[in-house]
Amino acid sequence: SDHTILRAESLQQAPEPYAGVAKTAGLWNDVRNQALFRNPAFLAFDQSEGNLYVADSANHVIRKVSPGASGTVETFAGTGEAGSRNGLLKEADFRDPQGIQLDPRGHLWVVDSGNHAIRRINLRTGTVETVAGRAGSSGWVDGSKDEARFNSPRGIALETEPLDLQIERLRRGEPPPAVSVLVADTGNGVIRRVSESGDVQTVGSGGASAAVLESRFSRSPGLSSTPLLFDSPEGIAVAELMAGKELTIRVPPSPA
Repeated sequence: SDHTILRAESLQQAPEPYAGVAKTAGLWNDVRNQALFRNPAFLAFDQSEGNLYVADSANHVIRKVSPGASGTVETFAGTGEAGSRNGLLKEADFRDPQGIQLDPRGHLWVVDSGNHAIRRINLRTGTVETVAGRAGSSGWVDGSKDEARFNSPRGIALETEPLDLQIERLRRGEPPPAVSVLVADTGNGVIRRVSESGDVQTVGSGGASAAVLESRFSRSPGLSSTPLLFDSPEGIAVAELMAGKELTIRVPPSPA
């Protein structure tokens, strides 16, 4: 890593530095091109305010980059020390945070990889909580927030409502469904579904595969007993389809 955030206006353009100083690691808040990061990992963009959230993994913090030509970088959550404390933004600790994801209810979800846990930041109250998993305890266990176990999870994606179901729900005047996210449980080689209350399930299919990169799945909570298996999944994304969703998993290439 060169410890910077890059930006490209289009897929045809080469990315250019957006924040950080190339090949200079540190934890320094300043204007974008003078601030320092240490192995920044995943990003989440707040379209409503233009802020960019960064999982600054080796600094064990979440940073926020404000928009505009004179945009600045601040340490949004975390102390800079590795830990697992919940509480106010400046008191909470993380350990190698990776995937981050905004949800429509004003939360920023954090895959706290080094703690084997899923954390959540309430953007309105400025507090951090553990949604599922237990710091320092790895494993592969489904269940409630206190029972569930992960093994060095990395990627995360919001599980969105399919367009056809959304149209039908709005027609009936019903409220939106509860928030749930999908997590790439890297050390276990599986994909987990985490509800907003912290219940965890392993996403399953009709047959196991150790080399699947894409899978179509249903929004239905009923899951097959056979899990989808992957080789160290990292990034994860969900695309909306009329009849469901398409789940795309990024698996790092095998070493030569």
